[in-house]
Amino acid sequence: MRKKRFEGQRAQGIGIAQAEGGSQATVNIDHAYYGPVTQFLPPSRSEARNRHQLLARVRSDWITGILERSLHGAALIDLGFQEEPDAVANPWRFVVQESNGSARTLPQGTPITQVYDEAGKELLILGEPGSGKTTLLLQLARYLLDRAELDESHPIPVVFNLSRWAVKRGPLAEWFVDELHARDGYGVPRERAQGWVNEDEILPLLDGLDEVAPEHRAACINFINAYRRDHLLPFVVCSRSNDYAATSTQVNVRRAVTVLPLTDKQVGDYFQEMPSNLKSLASAILRDKELRALMRTPLMLTIFTLAYGSEEAPSLDARLAAEADLERLFALYVQTMLKRRGQLRGCSSDQFCRWLGYLARQMHGHNQTIFSVEDLQPDWLPGSQSSGYNKITRALSKRLQGKSIESSKLHRTDRSGLRPNEGTWLSLKNGLIGTGRLVAISALVTAIAIAGRSPAGSSNSPVYTPVRVPGSLQATQANESDIWGFDEWGNFINHFTVRFLLSRTNALPWNLIAFLNEAVERRLLFKKGGSYIFAHHLLLDYFAGKRMRL
Repeated sequence: MRKKRFEGQRAQGIGIAQAEGGSQATVNIDHAYYGPVTQFLPPSRSEARNRHQLLARVRSDWITGILERSLHGAALIDLGFQEEPDAVANPWRFVVQESNGSARTLPQGTPITQVYDEAGKELLILGEPGSGKTTLLLQLARYLLDRAELDESHPIPVVFNLSRWAVKRGPLAEWFVDELHARDGYGVPRERAQGWVNEDEILPLLDGLDEVAPEHRAACINFINAYRRDHLLPFVVCSRSNDYAATSTQVNVRRAVTVLPLTDKQVGDYFQEMPSNLKSLASAILRDKELRALMRTPLMLTIFTLAYGSEEAPSLDARLAAEADLERLFALYVQTMLKRRGQLRGCSSDQFCRWLGYLARQMHGHNQTIFSVEDLQPDWLPGSQSSGYNKITRALSKRLQGKSIESSKLHRTDRSGLRPNEGTWLSLKNGLIGTGRLVAISALVTAIAIAGRSPAGSSNSPVYTPVRVPGSLQATQANESDIWGFDEWGNFINHFTVRFLLSRTNALPWNLIAFLNEAVERRLLFKKGGSYIFAHHLLLDYFAGKRMRL
C-alpha cells in the first residue's frame, strides 16, 4: 500500500454547519489547524501482484506445507492459556497495576486469534517443547493471511525463524530484508523487500527465539525491542518458557501467555475419540504416573498415538513403563513411520536413520533448523575428507585460470526457489552460458584478426590490423571475470565435490533429494518450498543425539 504524506497548515475562513433539523448556519473558522496526514493510495498493478505473490508464498510454505501436515494435526485439542504479566517489558503494565505477578488463566477454549486481538496485536507465546507454540503461531498466520487477502491496507503476515538470525546477528530490519530476498526465504526482489520493511508493510511472526544460542539470545531480544521502537505495528514472538526465563532481557510487547499443559480430562477425552484399539490407552496412561507426566503436550499425544496406532506396533502391556523414556518412545515412533508406507527404497532402516542422524548433527552444528541442498559446503565434510576435497579443488582451480574455488558458495537465485537443488543447476546453467560467451568472443576476435591480415602476395611483411577491444569489455574482463562463468563453474564443482565425498563416506546418499522426499513421505521431515525441516525440533534433537527436554 503506497503512502502519501501531507504537511500540516493553518486555515481561516467561513464554513457551513449542518444542524440536525436540516437548517444551515454560517460559522467563522479562526486558525483551524490541519496536521500532517498520511493518505493510503491504492497499490499499483505491480505492487498488488507482488503482494499477492508473497501472501501465496507464505500460505504455501507454512500453512499448506507445515501446518496442514503438522504432527499436532492428529491432536486437535483446545489448548489453555495463562497470562504472564511479568514476562514482558511493557512499561504500561505498571500503570494499570498488572505487576503483582499474578497469572490469570484464560477461559478454556479461547482461540489464539482472540488472544492476539485482545493483546493489541502484540503477543509473546511461551510454552514447553511440544506444547503447540508453532502450531498456534501458524494458526494465527492463517487467520492474518485471510485478513490481508481481504484488506489491502493490512500488513503482510510473514513467518521468520530466528535460528536464521543467529547467522549474522544484525538489526532486525536488515535481516527481514535479507530473509524476504533470499532464495531459500521468500524470493522477493531486494528493492521491493526493502520498501515493504521501510513502509511497515510486513507483520513479523517470529518463531524459535529459544533456538538462538544462549550467549546471543539477549542481543536478539535487544534487536527485537529496537525494531519495535522504530516500527509501531503488530508483532508476535514464540519461545520455550525455560529458555526465555533464563534470559536476562525481556521482549517489549503488551502481553505474554503460556500454553498450559493438558489436563487428565483432556488426555482421556482425546483417546476416547481414537479408534477402538487405542481407547484402552487412556486408562492405562492415567494409571501410570510416568506416562501421565509424559502425555501433557499435543506432540507427545500424537507421537504416542502414531507409534502405537499401526498394526505393526508392539503390544502395549509389556512395554508401557519402558516407553515412558522419551528416547525410547521417539525410537518406536521413527520405526513405525519407516514401516508405514512399505519397505524403504534402496536402503535399510538403520542406514536411513544414520543418514538422518548425520543431517541432524550437521544442522545442529551449523545452528540450522531449515535445510537446503545448497547449504552443503566443505565444512559439512567429515574431517577425514577435508584433504581429499582440497586436492580435488586445487587441481580444478588450475584448470579455471588459477581461480580458487575452495571457498566458493553456491549460487543463490532471487527467484522463489520452489525446487530443491535449484541453486546447483542454476550455477551449471550460468557456467555453460559463460563458457559459451567466452567461446563466441574468442571466435569473433580470431575472425577479426584473420580479416585484418595483409593480402597474400603483398611485398610487405604480414601486418595485422590492431583489434580494438571495447573498454567496457576490458573492464569486465579485469573486474568481473565471472562473465565467462568461472565463478559459476566453481560453485557447481564445489557442490558436487562435497556431494561426492559425502556419498563416498556414506555420510549422506548420492541421490539426496530422493532421500529427503522419502523422509517427507514418512512424516519425519516437512518440505518448505525447496527446503526441508524436521517434523519437530524434538525430532531434530533425537536424530542429533542431543538430550531431549520436555
